[in-house]
Amino acid sequence: MAEDKTNPEVEIDTSGVSEETIEVDAPKVSEEAFEKKQDVDLGYVDVSGGGKTAKELLQETKEEPDPEVKTEPQFEQVEEKEEVIKQLRKEISILKQVEANNKWVELDA
Repeated sequence: MAEDKTNPEVEIDTSGVSEETIEVDAPKVSEEAFEKKQDVDLGYVDVSGGGKTAKELLQETKEEPDPEVKTEPQFEQVEEKEEVIKQLRKEISILKQVEANNKWVELDA
């Protein structure tokens, strides 16, 4: 059984079969099939304009300066955030007082 799997040759029973020669004509290639019919919009932009290679285009994008990004927050934004934080802390303390009062009311009842 193992020998059958490793042997790539296969015997074909050809008894009673007569040999025949079949001639096949080469297919005729029509030049019309390969002519350009019309332009088709494939849905993408042709970047080959200008004859620049991908390497040249990449170098151009590297040479362009990056837009300046401001990492420091503006003073007004900091003040606004501090005001929001103060307001939230006040609301949290009020809610804690209300919750504590509700617990005392429940204990008295």
